[in-house]
Amino acid sequence: MIDIINNYKIKLIFKTLLVVLCALPNIGMAQQTLIPDLMFENKLIGLGVDNVLDGQVETFNIDTITTLDVSNLYISDLSGIEDFNNLKKLYCYQNNLTTLDLSSNIHLTDLMCDYNQLTNLDLTNNTDLSTLMCGFNQLTNLDLSNQSMLVNLFCYNNNITYLDVTNNPYLNDVRCADNNLMELDLTYNTNLEVLSCFNNNLQKLDVSGNYNLRVLFCHNNDLKELNVKNGNNYNFSWSCGLSFYCQGNRNLNCISVDDPNWATLNWTLDSNQIDQQHYFTTNCETTTGIEDYDLNKELIMVTDMLGRKTKITKGIPLLFIYNDGTIEKKLIKQQ
Repeated sequence: MIDIINNYKIKLIFKTLLVVLCALPNIGMAQQTLIPDLMFENKLIGLGVDNVLDGQVETFNIDTITTLDVSNLYISDLSGIEDFNNLKKLYCYQNNLTTLDLSSNIHLTDLMCDYNQLTNLDLTNNTDLSTLMCGFNQLTNLDLSNQSMLVNLFCYNNNITYLDVTNNPYLNDVRCADNNLMELDLTYNTNLEVLSCFNNNLQKLDVSGNYNLRVLFCHNNDLKELNVKNGNNYNFSWSCGLSFYCQGNRNLNCISVDDPNWATLNWTLDSNQIDQQHYFTTNCETTTGIEDYDLNKELIMVTDMLGRKTKITKGIPLLFIYNDGTIEKKLIKQQ
């Protein structure tokens, strides 16, 4: 009986050893992720997720990383980023990237890839994205139709000709200056607080529905119409109160605002905030801009277009401030 038990134990041990021996070829052969860019891999070594500069890294060392900063490292290729399956925040600004494939990083919420050489940026699968900084690249198009959670958009200094933000209702801060935009529809962006869209080719800008807006820089465009009457002009705030700039729009005359008196006093502190021909009123659609002088109202003050008190002078546009709080721009005709 003892021999039978011993023989059973021997067979059991043999089978166990056989299973271990069969598994040995797989030991040490974990899945590898190719990292062709040496600067990228060297950074991973510095982060302690790799130890040999051999063009690859063990996948299980990177697929749990949620935040990755590889900025300012002269990286040209981020291949391998697709295996960072749980990545939420990627900082890869100030590199030499021309392409960036993030289609596998579906949990990404923050992307900062500015100061590269990107010509295309496909964010189709990054539906959780809330902050996007892609300025100072070479983008001509930016599709944000799937980024319904986007809050901060910085895409300045590119070559973008059309920017559709109608599917981004949570946008709070938009900085799209120094592009080639000809139109910008902000109808659905009621949470918008900061808009910087200067140095574009905009011909019309209506922020009357953006009742949280407190900063507007729209200078150096081709504006013919500007409506800033959003019920929140009193809360415009920035450094030293300089929260509104629209100079450099030579085809613009009338600007619709909440309170012309307040706008004249607060949005002309810097001589570069408005052009000489610009004036404020509550409704540009009912203002002709050129009228004969009439003394039917009780006039209390006349100012130039920068809000400085002056005498009535023929041949130049002036602001006439009346005792009922209204302001009119008038041009007294030369006789």
